[in-house]
Amino acid sequence: MCPLAACLLFVYFEFEKFLFDNNKSYADLLKCVQQQIKTIKELFLYSIVCVCVISITQILSSFALKPQSPTTMDHYFNQLTQGAIGHILNNVKIENPVFQMLAYKNMPTENQVRYRLVVSDGAYTYQCCIIMGDLALKVEKGEFDRFCLLKINRYMLNEIQNRQVIVLADPKLIVSGSQVGGKLGSPVAWDSADAPPLSNFIPNYHLNAQTNSMDVEFENDPFGDVDSAPMNKFSANNVSNSAKKHKNNYGQVSSRQTNQMSNTLNPQLACPISSITPYSNKWLIKGRVTSKTNKRTWNNAKGEGVLFAFDIKDDSGDIRMTAFKAECEKFFDMIKVDDVVLVSRGQVKPANKQFTRTSSEYEITLNQESIIEVCNDQTGCPNVSYDFKNLESMQEYFGGFVDIIAIIKQVNDVDTIIQKKTNKELLKRSLIIVDSSKTEVELTIWGEEALSFKGEIEDVIVIRGVKVSDFNGVSLSTTTNSTVEINPALEEVYALKSWYNRVKDNLQTNSLTTKMSGAFRADWNQLSEITPENASQENGIVMQTKATIYQMGKPNMYKACEIVGCNKKLIDTGNGFYRCEKCAKDTNRYQWRLIMTFGIADHSKNVWVQAFPDQTIKLVGDRDINELGELSLSDTNKLDEILRTINFSSYIFKLRARMEHFNDEARVRTQVAGVAPINYQEYAGYMLNKIRED
Repeated sequence: MCPLAACLLFVYFEFEKFLFDNNKSYADLLKCVQQQIKTIKELFLYSIVCVCVISITQILSSFALKPQSPTTMDHYFNQLTQGAIGHILNNVKIENPVFQMLAYKNMPTENQVRYRLVVSDGAYTYQCCIIMGDLALKVEKGEFDRFCLLKINRYMLNEIQNRQVIVLADPKLIVSGSQVGGKLGSPVAWDSADAPPLSNFIPNYHLNAQTNSMDVEFENDPFGDVDSAPMNKFSANNVSNSAKKHKNNYGQVSSRQTNQMSNTLNPQLACPISSITPYSNKWLIKGRVTSKTNKRTWNNAKGEGVLFAFDIKDDSGDIRMTAFKAECEKFFDMIKVDDVVLVSRGQVKPANKQFTRTSSEYEITLNQESIIEVCNDQTGCPNVSYDFKNLESMQEYFGGFVDIIAIIKQVNDVDTIIQKKTNKELLKRSLIIVDSSKTEVELTIWGEEALSFKGEIEDVIVIRGVKVSDFNGVSLSTTTNSTVEINPALEEVYALKSWYNRVKDNLQTNSLTTKMSGAFRADWNQLSEITPENASQENGIVMQTKATIYQMGKPNMYKACEIVGCNKKLIDTGNGFYRCEKCAKDTNRYQWRLIMTFGIADHSKNVWVQAFPDQTIKLVGDRDINELGELSLSDTNKLDEILRTINFSSYIFKLRARMEHFNDEARVRTQVAGVAPINYQEYAGYMLNKIRED
């Protein structure tokens, strides 16, 4: 701009001089103006050239790679996390490592942009690093340029065709490559024979940074023809076999890459379980698995899924851990009772003592960052121990939980009941058990464990955490926290088995459960006990009795939702579909369900009762309920004839009678809560006991 300003000043003074010179003619004035215009043009062109030269010089200087001073190069080199590449490839977690990007190559896929990088930590280089998606665009735009320093806030170690790949998930630019100016230090390839031992780089050891070479080249493409190969998440069971053996932090050869189970966690760094609190962000605990629940489903306002829980114990105490959904599927098969495990990362929160009996005030919910490994080092992890209680002392523990060991005397078939609150079907199996105190008690096993139970008569059953109830005198039942074992290798098991073999032929036992074996959880009574006075009690009257069906009423058959646990009556929409209000969906599939009203009688009285589908299915026997449903539409006389064949059949009925009010009239309503065939041997024993009592 200076030449242009000089030009304007020059013109101004020349014209001012001319105006005060009256001796010049008009022609002279015109000639002078022409000369001044020519001078202005020359000066203007000169100013433009000067401005362009200055601008080009500034642009070129901004792109020039200026050699850094040794002091500046050392400063950048010291920011690198030396040895981090080796540690990461050995499954050692490195927090926020800093790498230098030496080179990059575009490897696009059909779905996203992807770049493969060569990175350096100052000691090692590694060419199997990947950056994808929006982060890869930063390479294309030049934000991540060659020789820049990147802080890796989050990364993943994956495996593609037997080669370990580091996925840079959250890199942040620290210093641009133009500022760094070249390669830092003299790093060598991680898998090179000349690579220094990894044990040299436990601290951030400073190496000489004297080279400014830019001769980084890609070796043979390690991905071959798998540019678009999917990445499988790296896990403890998926370790690369191609990584080279290097000296680990302890100066010994690492075989982590060749183990089926990766030892990424150091048991020497484990803290006591009693020290775990919600304020501990980074922790590692080691303990023995003392109990493990089965998988179970849950469904609430937050959603639905599966979960399981387990307890681990060390010398300082024990703690409950729970895994939901993906973590449940990931860790369920890995966790085995009596194994010692290392656990790191998870949400620590106050324990819900309604569901856990551990000594810790807290419990841990596993998440996607949780790591669990089986550990061979059992130091500080006591063996699983039991505090067995004799069955004769169960009355001292009503409402509590105990450990028991007993002989199985009787095993009943799996039965189902309908839970009142949720209307869900529950599985249960009843056992009679006896121990060396010559006492027998009824034990109920619930849920899937009732279905998968493999115990047989005269087997020894050991249960940790069985619940003691005063229902029907004394009864025991398992919970989700109970651990059931059959014939475990314990000294107490061998001793009990030996005792039972000696005395079983002449053993006389005392039963603490005051109900007929194999029947229902209810007192025995006659039908004459069903009176308005008894039915008017707060909970009505619940009883079991032997009675005979003497007359069938009119059956009520309806189409119900076929989804397990629903069974809601469907609404015919008139277009070939049916509406389930409970499931909020339309369907053209259904199942028939039967409600029956019939009269029963014993020697004392006759009563009309109502039975719902879960009990009527037991009365119709082998008859197909769906065929009966179709008969209700096509031939009701045939249906009535089939149901009349049930008349004069005798069963053990569990009855529930209550007083109800209808149209200002009070009446007793009796429902069938259970139906079972008569075991005449046991029933005769019950009658004999009644005769003796009288």
